[in-house]
Order: sequence, then C-alpha cells, then structure tokens
Amino acid sequence: MFFACFLLVLILGLSRPAYAETVKKAIVTTAVLNVRTGPSTSYERIGSVTENTVLPVLSEQNGWVQICLPDGRIAWVCGDYVTITEISSSLKARVTTNVLNVRTGPSTDYDRIGTVTLGTVLPVQYSLEEWLLVKLPDGRSGWISGTYAELVYTENTAKGSKIVVDASALNVREGPSTNHPVIAVIPQGTVADILAEENDWIQVRLASGKVGWVAGRYVSVKPSDSGEGGGVDAGDLLSGKVIVIDPGHGGTSTGAIGPTGLLEKYVVLDVGLRLAAKLSDAGATVILTRNGDRTVSLESREKMANSAHADLFVSIHANAHPSSLVGGTETYYYKGKATSTSSFQAAVQIQNELVKALGLRNIGVKHGNFHVIRETKMPAVLVEIAFLSNPKEEALLKTADFREASAKAIFAGILNYFSFF
Repeated sequence: MFFACFLLVLILGLSRPAYAETVKKAIVTTAVLNVRTGPSTSYERIGSVTENTVLPVLSEQNGWVQICLPDGRIAWVCGDYVTITEISSSLKARVTTNVLNVRTGPSTDYDRIGTVTLGTVLPVQYSLEEWLLVKLPDGRSGWISGTYAELVYTENTAKGSKIVVDASALNVREGPSTNHPVIAVIPQGTVADILAEENDWIQVRLASGKVGWVAGRYVSVKPSDSGEGGGVDAGDLLSGKVIVIDPGHGGTSTGAIGPTGLLEKYVVLDVGLRLAAKLSDAGATVILTRNGDRTVSLESREKMANSAHADLFVSIHANAHPSSLVGGTETYYYKGKATSTSSFQAAVQIQNELVKALGLRNIGVKHGNFHVIRETKMPAVLVEIAFLSNPKEEALLKTADFREASAKAIFAGILNYFSFF
C-alpha cells in the first residue's frame, strides 16, 4: 500500500495552486471503527479500521462517510468517529487509450460501471498497485487501470523571473523534454531563476550554478524578489539509500545465448557494474549480488537484499525467445507482496527510461513470478533489456554504447522513482 500512502502524502505536501481541486480525507479517531456496506448500522459489517488510519472520502450522507479502504473496497463509516479534512490537489490521471473501462474495484474481476475515452483527465483519489480510484465526470468514483493512464498535474504557469517547485520533487533535465537526461532533482519549495521558456518547459539556474530545464506544469512563477535560489542534485536524493543491483546468472548459469554465442551473464554483469558506479557516485550505498563471473543462488541473492534492508532491488537480464524475430524491452514486478505497489511504480519508471533511451519495442510492465522479486521484502523489479535471441538486438548488446545507454536509463528510472518515494 506504499504508493497509496505516497499519494496522500504528496497531495498533502502540495501548495495550493490556482487550479487545484478540493479533496477530502478522513482520519479515524477511535481505537476500532466498524466498516459497513451502507450508510447506517443496519448494513452489513465487512471489517474495521484502526485509530489514525487515513482514508480517502468519496461522499457523505446523513452523518455517514463513504471511504475507500486500503484494499480497494468502497465502504461506509460513521462520521462521528472520523475527522474530515479538506486538502487541495492538482494530481490527476489522463487516459492514454481510446476507451478505458471503469470498474467497481481494483481488478478486472470487478463489474464494469462505465467507460472513459482517450484524453479524459480525472482527479485521482487513491491508488492500489497499478489501479487508480478516480472521480468521474458524473460525480461517481470508480477504478481504472493505471497501465492506460498517466499521472499529471494541471497547473498553468505565467511568465516571471523565478519558479517555485510545487511537486514534492522535480527532475531538472539537460533540455526541454523528457528525452533529455536528468541532471538534478529539486524538492518542493525550491526557488530558482528563470532563464528562458520553450513550449511548456522553463530553463532555470539553480543555486549550485547548474542550468537545466523543468516542466512548467509542476511549478509556480513568482516575481524576481520572491526568494533565493536553491536545489539538490542526485547525491542528495540517493544519499542514505541502499540499492541492490543483481546481474542475473553468472558462473555455471550462462543465461541466454545469442546467435553468435554472446552470453547473457557477461552482458548483464557489464551493465550492472556501470549502473552500480553511477549509483555509488550519486551517493547511494550499492550492493552487487555478484561483481564477477561466479555462481550465486537465487536464495543467496534474496537473502543478501533482505539482510541489508535495501530500499530497492533491481535484477538485470537479457531476454530470449524461440523466434528470432521477437524483440523489445520489458520490466517485471511481483503483485503478491506488501511492496507490490511501489515495485510497480519503480518498474514503470525504469521501463519508461529504457524505452526512451534504447528505442526498442515497448513490451511493457508485467507481473512476474520470479524468485528474486517475489521473496525480497523491498520494492523489486526485474529488467529484460533486450532479446539476445534477436540477431539485431544481440549486435546492440555487444556494444559498449548500448550497455552504457542501458545503465544510464536504469539509473534515470531509479532517480525518477526515488524523487517520489
């Protein structure tokens, strides 16, 4: 439920932009509060919540409050035993597919209650793994698959001489698009000088002297006398984080073998070492499950990460398929553990950066029942960079440039992930 909590924290942390919507949350004020199917004691009791639990408010009726439970169910609690607070949020989901089903709960097992179309922007009330609870145009609440929506802010900016960051953390890039690499991450409240504007991007100068571009929808514009510049770089973001990098296979386990004999175990070790160096340089504590060509059991990899109480686990692999025509990039996470929601978000961030950097077919983010991402207790992902069984992709995997691009992309995805978590 980590990402669900993150959404609430993020919403609370935002300043009040001009175009924000009001959202309500309920905080339980009694030791144990019954949860029911409807707005009175005559309805069936379906569970309970404990004191200080924070729940999104969907509606109110005759002293009862309709809420969303941490497991995604929609239910009712007595309003006498909660404190309701109004907060301001511009966090929304934009539909990215032609027609998207809206359901009563966070999976395809729940009934369909309607559809929304491409480009529709909906306020986000809650999140559970890849599912988003949104407010529909008719006022009802329903669940949509986050796989077919992107989280956005809907603030506008005006010309001025300084920006103030409204998001909890904001990427600063080398150029005015997400295709450019991240050079710093600046926290909420940072003030920076505006140098130029291009489309929806603003060029700024940080207190460190770095010059880069930020997305205008995540900032407010202030007059030139509004404050001093400031910012943090990737080192501040990753400082204190423990990240386990797991180059797959090794030793007696060669992994996939390409048409010309290229072995997966060597490719992923090279990428893993490049990635580890970047993370270490940025201030993270990095643990490699192997730093040479040796055999390491799946259980040893899992125990290494759990013993270190790591913040993130990234397993790196190259793919294979019986057909040499199949190619592309995909990233896996495991659904059935406590950190599944944050694992999904890490997978999305890394997959997005890999696809942008490598230009291969986007196979997407998938559930995978792999030991190292199933048994690790922290958020964990397994990356399949490209297909060794595809001759064109094997040729790419042979090159230092492609391996370096892969490491940079995974690094950028990790930065994006930690900028919100």
